[in-house]
Amino acid sequence: MRIRAALTALMMAGATIAVVTSGTGPAGASARAELVVPTITMVSSSQYSWAATVGIRGRISATPAVPAGSEISVTRTGPGPGAEVTLPALRTGADGSFHWIEPGLQVAGTAIYRVSYAGNDVFAPAAATKTIEITRTTKSLAVHPYIAYGSYNATTQFSIQLGGAPQKPGQVIEVYADPFGADQPPALIKRATVPANGQIFVSLTAVRSVGLTINYLGTEQYAAASRRAWIYTTIPASLTSTRQYKTANLGTVSYAHFRQTVHPYFTTTMSTKPGGRQQLQFEVHSGGQWKKWKNVDASLNSVGKSYYTLTGAHATGVFYRVRAAYLPGISLDNLNYNTYTPYRYFTFTK
Repeated sequence: MRIRAALTALMMAGATIAVVTSGTGPAGASARAELVVPTITMVSSSQYSWAATVGIRGRISATPAVPAGSEISVTRTGPGPGAEVTLPALRTGADGSFHWIEPGLQVAGTAIYRVSYAGNDVFAPAAATKTIEITRTTKSLAVHPYIAYGSYNATTQFSIQLGGAPQKPGQVIEVYADPFGADQPPALIKRATVPANGQIFVSLTAVRSVGLTINYLGTEQYAAASRRAWIYTTIPASLTSTRQYKTANLGTVSYAHFRQTVHPYFTTTMSTKPGGRQQLQFEVHSGGQWKKWKNVDASLNSVGKSYYTLTGAHATGVFYRVRAAYLPGISLDNLNYNTYTPYRYFTFTK
């Protein structure tokens, strides 16, 4: 009674009174509880082949746990150009786990999956991303032969086989020829659509060694591939001798016979570029076998000829042989493959 009387007296005097309660109003709101922040993890292979089914597993974790059956939203960006794709929503299991599969993506490139949880009055929103690569399928590409040896101006045929027959239409193979030496650039010699059996043939006539590059251009589904092949081409070469007084067989081998006082004269002819060199390789028969005697490097003139006189004292009853050689490096170019003339056999008599 005394309190009520005092309040009545204060009000009559014009005082302002604030009444404090325990409600949620602005004057006396209690502190709102802090939201629980969940964590989302995702597990998946980082790479899938073209058209393979993509599978991703995930889990949302928190203390306390997010209720089972909570909704997880899923979107995908890529692979390839285009807007973000919304996938069917997921529901969490009792342990917070979720998973989904997506039928094979038929576009190669990077795909980014994003999962998100909207949260509620207890749990804060959460999100996570997973990046995977969709790769093109690999096809086998073979060339036969991958190394060929041919004579000057000969034609060599190569067989190219693309694996996976029957082939889908629209696949293309290109073949480039790169002649040895710096004076000729690579050139496209064949471009062909791959037939159903996957086999293509290409022929090349070469006067110098050539490297081939076979390129399968690939498709949206199949990855591009490349293979190499080589033609190693010899050159025309001959070796003759003069000043012998006769040619006669010793056993089954034809020998040029020179008088001991005569210096044999050898002429080499090679179809190589002007200013090149050739090597005469001399051997002597000793101890029942042919052994190296000496090598002589000689220049070729503008028409590909070289002349050499074998001087010195000549022993009788000794058997010799000689051949001319084109050798990359020694011959001052690397345009062709090692080339040797047949051996010329000779001996000296009194």
